[in-house]
Amino acid sequence: MRRLVLIACLAALMTAGVGSTAHAALVAGIGDQNSTTFSDPNFKKLHVKRTRLIVPWDAVIHDPGRIKQWMDAVKKAKLKPLVAFNPAGNSRCPARPCSIPSAKAYTKAFKLFRKKFSFVKEFNFWNETNSATQPTGPTKASTLKKTAALYRAALKVCGRKCRVSGPDLLDQGVGDKRHSVRARNQKRMKKWVGLFLKYAGRSHYPKLWGIHNYGDTNYGRSTGTAFMLKSIAKKGEVWVTETGGIYSFRLQSGKMTFKPSASRQAKATTYAYKIAKKFRSRIKRLYYYQWRKNNEGDFFDAGIISFQGALRPAYKSLRKLPKSVWH
Repeated sequence: MRRLVLIACLAALMTAGVGSTAHAALVAGIGDQNSTTFSDPNFKKLHVKRTRLIVPWDAVIHDPGRIKQWMDAVKKAKLKPLVAFNPAGNSRCPARPCSIPSAKAYTKAFKLFRKKFSFVKEFNFWNETNSATQPTGPTKASTLKKTAALYRAALKVCGRKCRVSGPDLLDQGVGDKRHSVRARNQKRMKKWVGLFLKYAGRSHYPKLWGIHNYGDTNYGRSTGTAFMLKSIAKKGEVWVTETGGIYSFRLQSGKMTFKPSASRQAKATTYAYKIAKKFRSRIKRLYYYQWRKNNEGDFFDAGIISFQGALRPAYKSLRKLPKSVWH
């Protein structure tokens, strides 16, 4: 009898193990700003089921047609969207004008967004929340009070009908190989998140975090991701809401951070998945950015295809990922 009970217990544990593994499977998506992306035959061949849109927080009031065009394309392609809010449409962040909206104005716009696009169930309340290019980025109490107020407002609007992530964090050198640079940036991020959590309140500790780990992905490391998981987003689920292989990146000053390289981009595209898989106990989703850069003159290009539409080697990198990742 004891032997039979022991076998039954082991079987139950094995079944539970299989179930938890299936539940914890890594899921990938591709974010892009262009509505034409979702009808691209090459995009369709990947069988992507999730995507992400970055949109001004007030666009639903001032430019609803553009959002509707994107949403219509997503619905037609039967994709599940994640929406991230950015500064107002007339902003010139980090130059002026660049300001955080009031919680009241943000709430009004978010409610209208939810009413118009009720099928959207997942949100980043603010894109790259800690970035120096964002009005939410400064490590000041006054800034973080306003930022936390937006987070609480988003949670209140959603209730149980949709899901809102906490800060959507850009890695900003926290994994830099230079110790002094890494230490400075890690200290800054800790301070920023500490203030955010203070003003968000203990009852609003994020159950979900977003991170962008371009540094790790494109420099072939995982130290920045490890730091954010172990020292910043200590508890809760984590989504890599934006990452990918950078084809080229030029700063506004004209300095080339990444010279054009299709081979380097392809390698980084594969590595983004490897990082997420390495930390799969915490990371549940991975959103690549982007299918094609938004404008021909953009300084940042992480396009899986060129602006003219030609496939890059990074596309093959995506095709080689396990098919299960796109479920």
